[in-house]
Formats: sequence, structure tokens, C-alpha cells
Amino acid sequence: TTALTVSGSTYLTNLNQGWLHTNGGTSALTSSTSPTVNYITATSTTATSTFAGGMNVAGSSGLTVLQNGNVGVGTTTPNWNLQGAGTRPVLTLSDTGASANLKHWALTSQGGNLYFATSSDVYSTSTIPAAMINSNGYLGIGTTSPFANLSITGTSALGTVSQGAWNGTAISSTY
Repeated sequence: TTALTVSGSTYLTNLNQGWLHTNGGTSALTSSTSPTVNYITATSTTATSTFAGGMNVAGSSGLTVLQNGNVGVGTTTPNWNLQGAGTRPVLTLSDTGASANLKHWALTSQGGNLYFATSSDVYSTSTIPAAMINSNGYLGIGTTSPFANLSITGTSALGTVSQGAWNGTAISSTY
């Protein structure tokens, strides 16, 4: 093999739609119309890139962006604008300005049930869900086992406020 030594500037022309790339180190340059690269580093705040056929990062357990704009996390075939897939997937919204252990609300699908819950700052504990909808469509508030269209565990209040006055009944777990 022979080495190419370049002194001064070098320009490439007529690559058409192909790529010229190397896998790093002292390996030879190769050309391809669909190269596989280990990573992409973007350093410009004004540059734009177009991936004509979509983009996949880290395989099926990573991030996929399809040509139609659908984004998948944990799936290479997202069917909706944003789809997270996995065993007990969780979407968490975090308010970084909130006090300790009050920052995180989680939405998770587990065993056909949909849960809304909170989490500690270290994500190690989760409270009983604030609300959940089971596979029968029953809504539970303060319970993980709703048995009717609406099941509430704990104290609740039913009634109306009219001209600043409460007109209702508080219902506790003793009823």
C-alpha cells in the first residue's frame, strides 16, 4: 500500500451524491452513498442538516426519526408523532424550579393501565398514582384498583361554590 501525503490545500470535486469518509485512525478513505458513522458532531448553531430517509440513533432501543416526522424512542417504527416503547415506558415532565421531591410528574403505561404519578428527585420512589385509568376504562383517583367508572379513595368533596359559599358535602373514607 502507498500513503497519500498532501502539503497545502486539497479540494474534492464531483463526488455527486456520495460520501467520502474514514472510520478514524490511519485507515483509508472510502466512499459510499450510505455510510455508517459512529457519531455526528454538530458545532455550528446555524447549520442545518437533512436526512432524506430519516435517522436512527443507537438502534431499536434508541431514537428514530422517520421521514414522515414521526419520532420513536425504543422503537424503529413509530406510528404516531411521538411514541415511546418498552417494558413499562415512562414519560416524565420535570419542573426544575420546583422544590425538592416536587419536580416530577410521570405518565406511564403498565399492563394495559395508564398511570399519572409523582416521583422523587432520584426517581427511586413513586407515590400511589394521583390518577389512573385501567383497561376497562375505569378512572381511579388515589387508588390503583378502580371498580367503577369513577373510584375515589380518601377524602373527596362534591358540591358547588355559589357566591363564595360552599354548598356541598365532604365525603371521607368512613362513609
